[in-house]
Amino acid sequence: MKALLAIGVCIAAIAWIAVVNRTTAVKEASSPAASHPTSKEATASLTAPNWSHTADQELTDPAEVFRQAFWAHPSKEDVIEHAIRLHWLDAGEVSQWQWYIQVHPSRELIERIITNNSFRLEPSSNIQPPTNPPGWFSPPANSEILSTPGQEMTLYFDAEHNLLVAWAQGKGFTQNVAEPPQKSIQVMDPPPRRLPDERPPIPSS
Repeated sequence: MKALLAIGVCIAAIAWIAVVNRTTAVKEASSPAASHPTSKEATASLTAPNWSHTADQELTDPAEVFRQAFWAHPSKEDVIEHAIRLHWLDAGEVSQWQWYIQVHPSRELIERIITNNSFRLEPSSNIQPPTNPPGWFSPPANSEILSTPGQEMTLYFDAEHNLLVAWAQGKGFTQNVAEPPQKSIQVMDPPPRRLPDERPPIPSS
């Protein structure tokens, strides 16, 4: 009788331990710490660069990135929020570059690049986005999209919030958009003067 009682107690203890272990495992699996990364991990994943290449040079001076992007120095009214320009060599040792910029543009900048269309941009809808842009690069939802024919340069302009987000890419030291060639001015020599067939009359004395 005592042996049967001891066996029953052991079976009950084993069952109780199994129930406790199962409850603990369920709690650990459903806890936020197990299903979501910590705040440090989330911050690191957002701030870590995610380029599709390794840049040999990164230009992060906002004013200089602006100048190389739009061929003009920023004015006091141009409020640059983010800007970066990258340079690297591809497998064929050819220089490559990309730049990204987010700015609240001045009226002069909008007039030059959109109204006067100094970069020969065209309204576009089927735009191929960059592969791995910076984390802050996010074109506005309701924006006018302008791009060069080969999509070397693309602008997203939100007129309601006066926000311009743009990016471009190219090779070597070629400018984003070539200026039209100036017509050469040919200087023509004056035609030779024709002499009269007869001598001028001699005045009478």
